[in-house]
Amino acid sequence: MMQNHDKHYFKEDDKLNGLFVFLRRLHQFNGVAELFDALKENLPNVVSFSSLKLVIPSFLDRSWFFDNACEVSEEKSAQEIGNVQAGVGLLGRAYVTRAAVNWKNTDLSDKVRFILVIPLIYKEKAWGVLALENGLPDAFSNEDVTLMNILGSNIGLYFEEQSSRSELDVYTQQLHKLHVLIRSLLLTHNRDHLLEGMLGYLKSVIPNSACVVYLLEEDPAGTTKMERLAWYGEDVIPMPDNELVLKSAHSRTPLTEYSGMGLQLRHVSPISFQSRIVGVVDLYKPLGIQPKELKMYQLLIDYVSSLWVLYDLIVKKEEEASIDPLTGLWNRRYMFRRFQEEAERIARYSGNVCVVIGDMGDFKHINDSYGHSKGDEVLVKVAKTFKKCLRFSDSVGRYGGDEFIMLLPNASKADVEIVLGRIKTELDQLKIKSGDENNSIVDVVLDFGVAAFPGEAPTLMDSINLADEYMYAKKAARKKSLLEVI
Repeated sequence: MMQNHDKHYFKEDDKLNGLFVFLRRLHQFNGVAELFDALKENLPNVVSFSSLKLVIPSFLDRSWFFDNACEVSEEKSAQEIGNVQAGVGLLGRAYVTRAAVNWKNTDLSDKVRFILVIPLIYKEKAWGVLALENGLPDAFSNEDVTLMNILGSNIGLYFEEQSSRSELDVYTQQLHKLHVLIRSLLLTHNRDHLLEGMLGYLKSVIPNSACVVYLLEEDPAGTTKMERLAWYGEDVIPMPDNELVLKSAHSRTPLTEYSGMGLQLRHVSPISFQSRIVGVVDLYKPLGIQPKELKMYQLLIDYVSSLWVLYDLIVKKEEEASIDPLTGLWNRRYMFRRFQEEAERIARYSGNVCVVIGDMGDFKHINDSYGHSKGDEVLVKVAKTFKKCLRFSDSVGRYGGDEFIMLLPNASKADVEIVLGRIKTELDQLKIKSGDENNSIVDVVLDFGVAAFPGEAPTLMDSINLADEYMYAKKAARKKSLLEVI
């Protein structure tokens, strides 16, 4: 009796030793394929089986299926993984219930007599299942189930550890990319470069997403204007919720939009520094924004917010030296710099722009008839009209004595004609008094030429000359019609 007990003890001791040996090696395995090969080699020392399956629905951004009994096609692999995820069959039941399934086949003609399916669990998360089939007369014992459950929990811990390590590696790489980006942005103070770097970073760390950056500005009446500056994934993002964007801006807090299933689809975050709000970023991901992605997103926004304000301060200093002292419009030098920046923007993001040249008709007559001070008054009021009618992303400058130049990004010629119509209506309502003995109304007439780029000129700078030609053609046509009337 004693001899039989000793024999049984050493038999079970071999199983335990086999399990301990495997568990000591478990965290040295490099990936799922190496783990499965080790299971095929070492599990026979722990439990008897005729075939082995390993199904992992999701690990390191892909699914895995192994079967040592046959060659696995992509179709079979996809079907097995789908069944497990849906809770179909013995493997699916073990995965969904997170409990071992020890099944006996009553069909004696079948080669498979017994199946033991063990869920691979860490805490409440099931990473996959391990299935053992046995064609031998001996069923899987309760002790086999216990040992396999111990193995399953350790493999679950292995997947958790590997996944966390991979996420940490990715997070470290993303942080490194962010630091490289910030260092490069500190070498420039171009807001287009800031937007380009920000969107490029977000696109790389949050795949399958779309993002839009808006610029916000309040007009004198207190109405908030909002304009889209830059974006990616326009074919993915639905129409932006302007109410959500404005609410985020006014509250200075990030806001979130969820799907009916609880997925975080949209995250709207203000670009603000201290009490100043300059813009809003609208991030959208149809498959749901993950917490780790949101963490990197918000970290980037915090960096961008301070840099944006810093850039604005630098640009403001530059702009002070770029303003025409009489009209308050940009001077010629600044406008040519804006043309260069816009050409670079179109080269990077594509898009279009319209150039407008405006020339005051009979301005010499105003100076000669009413004096240069009256001429200056007319120029100032015309300049204010331009500012009132243009968008805040548009630029208008004094091109010469009585000539003006405008730059309207992302506007068609039809859009520009609407704007020019509004300007002409405003000019008709100026009612500037001449100040002479008759105190008559000074006629304010402007001739405009509009050229679109790309499309009408090989370069943006060439479009200036083309707009100038169009303007002189309209001026000539206007004067000809006046002579015909006379």
